[in-house]
Amino acid sequence: MISSDCEIHLGQQMQDIDRDQWNALAAGSGPFLRYEFLHALEKSGSVHPSTGWQPFHLTVHQQHRIIAAIPLYLKQHSYGEYVF
Repeated sequence: MISSDCEIHLGQQMQDIDRDQWNALAAGSGPFLRYEFLHALEKSGSVHPSTGWQPFHLTVHQQHRIIAAIPLYLKQHSYGEYVF
């Protein structure tokens, strides 16, 4: 349960999220949840509205620290994966 002193941020790009706080949560979960990987997908244009993948990440903050996060994307077509 999220307490009343938490803030939910939805619809962010990786560049809007603190790298160190994100990586602290992703520690030990493999390379595909690391900030650097997700940011590279966005910076390279692999995930972008023009490819049908719009970054829409969610973070939960408590006292200006990220306590929960999940990478999310809005899918705008059914062409398949983000390899286009």
